[in-house]
Amino acid sequence: MVLTSWLVALVALVAAGSQGRNSSLDAWFLKDGKGQSCASCHSVDGIELRGFSEADLSRRMARHHPNEVAAKIRGILLGKVPAESGLETRPLQPGGAVLAGATAVDRDNAFLAQIKSKFPELLKPIQDLPGALAFQKAVLSIDLRQLSIGIPLNRLSEDGFHGESHRSIANWFPDVVTFDSDQLRVELEKYRADPSDFNLADVDNKLLAIATVNSPFAELSLAKYRCLMVYQHELRTGRASNVLLKGNPFWLVGEFGRTYPDADPVTIRVPEEIAAAKAMPQTYKDQLRELRLPWFWLGWIFDPSLTKTSLSKETVRGDYFCRSLEGDGPYIGHEIFMLSRKLAEQTRNPLYAKIPFEIQYSFFLTNIPLVEREPKDAAAKAIFRQLTANSFRMSLFLLRDDLTRTNRALHAVPQANQIQYMRKYLEAIGSPEPGLIDSTLKLLKSAKIN
Repeated sequence: MVLTSWLVALVALVAAGSQGRNSSLDAWFLKDGKGQSCASCHSVDGIELRGFSEADLSRRMARHHPNEVAAKIRGILLGKVPAESGLETRPLQPGGAVLAGATAVDRDNAFLAQIKSKFPELLKPIQDLPGALAFQKAVLSIDLRQLSIGIPLNRLSEDGFHGESHRSIANWFPDVVTFDSDQLRVELEKYRADPSDFNLADVDNKLLAIATVNSPFAELSLAKYRCLMVYQHELRTGRASNVLLKGNPFWLVGEFGRTYPDADPVTIRVPEEIAAAKAMPQTYKDQLRELRLPWFWLGWIFDPSLTKTSLSKETVRGDYFCRSLEGDGPYIGHEIFMLSRKLAEQTRNPLYAKIPFEIQYSFFLTNIPLVEREPKDAAAKAIFRQLTANSFRMSLFLLRDDLTRTNRALHAVPQANQIQYMRKYLEAIGSPEPGLIDSTLKLLKSAKIN
C-alpha cells in the first residue's frame, strides 16, 4: 500500500514538473504513505540539514521512502560539513556559544562578568539626565545577536537514536505536519530562486492561509516550522535577519511552553508514537522547561521592545518572560539586562512616540524582595547591583523628564508602587536616591492620566 501511494505521488509530481515546477526538487516534495514530504518539515531544499551525517540522513529517510527515492533526496543535500556538527548545532545561539558554567547560576554570573568586561559604560554611576541618556544609548548599541548568554538555545534536532537525553521536543523541527507541501511549492520555489525578505514573507503568508491546526501540539509544530524558515533564511543569505514574522513565532514557541506545563501529552494531543519516541510520559515537564525560556529569549531578540509581538499587556511588560528567567534559571542578571534594553527600546519605537514613558519592571520588582534574590557570588553581586541601580536611575530620569515636558502619565499607581520598590532596594544596597524618587513621584501624582 505504501509503495502504491508512492507511485501515484511520483506520477503526479512528474506531471506537475511539466507545468513549470523545478523537477530537480520532485523527490524532495514526494509524499510518503502518510502524505508527508521532506518539504513538510524542512526548508525547500534542506539547507539546514547539511551538517548531518550520511548515516543519520539515511536512517531517517528510510522511515519515509524506498532507497531509490532516498538516493535522489541525498543528491539535493549537497555541500556537507563535518558530520558531528549537525547534532550539536544550536541555531541562532547569541555569540555562537553558550557561556561557560555547570549551572544556570554559574552562567548567569558569567553573563554579568561579560557585561563588566565588554560594556563597562553600563556600570558607570548615573547622576543626571545626560548620564541616563548615555546609559540608554550604550544599552541600545549592544548587538543582541553577538552578546553571548548563559541560556542554551535548543538544538536544531533531537533524536532518541543518539541517547535518552535526545528524546525531546525541545528542538527546531516540527513533530507533526500542518500543511500540504504541494500547496506551498510555488511560493517555496520562488523563494529559493530569489531568497528575499519579501519572498520569505510571501511563503509565511501562504503557509498561514493553508495550515491546518487542530490541536495545541499542531500549533507548536506550525510555530517551529515558521522559526525554521527564518533560520534557513539566514543560512541561505549569509546574513542576520531582522524579519519579524506575524505574531513572532519564536515567542509563540515559548508561550506554548508556558501555557501547557501542567497538561499531559494526551490533553495537548500528541500522537501516541511521538509521545513514546520522546519519552513524554516521563519527561514532559522537563521538555517544556527546556523549550520555554530559550524561545522567549529568541522572540525578544527579534522584538526587543516587546511591542510588536502582541497587544497583550503581559507580553509588553514581559511578565511571563521574567517569571521564566527566574523560575527556569535563575538568570536574574540576564533579566535586569533584558528589562533595561526593553525599556530603552520602547522609547525609540515609533509606535510609542506619542505615548508617555512608563516604568515596566514586572515581576523583577514585585516578586520576593529583590535584595533576597541577588547573586550570592560577591563579584557577580557587585556587578548586578550597579547594573540594576543604573537601570532604575535611567528609568526614573526618563520618566521625570517625560512628566516635566508633557504632564501626562500611564498607569500612575502601578508605576508609583514600582518606584517605592526601587527606593527600598536602592536604600538596601547603600545607594539611595531620595531626591530623584520624591520629585518623580510628585510629578507622577499630579500628571494627567492617559
